[in-house]
Amino acid sequence: MLQGRAMLVALAGALFIAYAYAAAAVMPVKVGGDAVIKFGAEVNEILQVVGGPEDRQPIVKDGKLTELGRNKFGERATFADGTLTIHKLQESDLTDFFYQIANKPMVITLQSKE
Repeated sequence: MLQGRAMLVALAGALFIAYAYAAAAVMPVKVGGDAVIKFGAEVNEILQVVGGPEDRQPIVKDGKLTELGRNKFGERATFADGTLTIHKLQESDLTDFFYQIANKPMVITLQSKE
């Protein structure tokens, strides 16, 4: 009987994972330090909130920093092979980065360690 319940719980967990619709992660960083954010090689667009909470604009599009991204980070940021590197992090860099993998929405939030 116990084995049957364990199997049911395992099956339910597997189904839940298979039907996940989104993922969120918090990345602790140090202001003044560098952040290396690995989104994945298949990611070629990353959005940030500009203005209101529903107004998201790309900082990376077609695998390259956009004008918005260059204006926000200047020479401090690069994007290559799905990895965004930001040097000399500022308080204003502690924000959400929205992207998709397999048409599923994802978000990584940079949060100060202190």
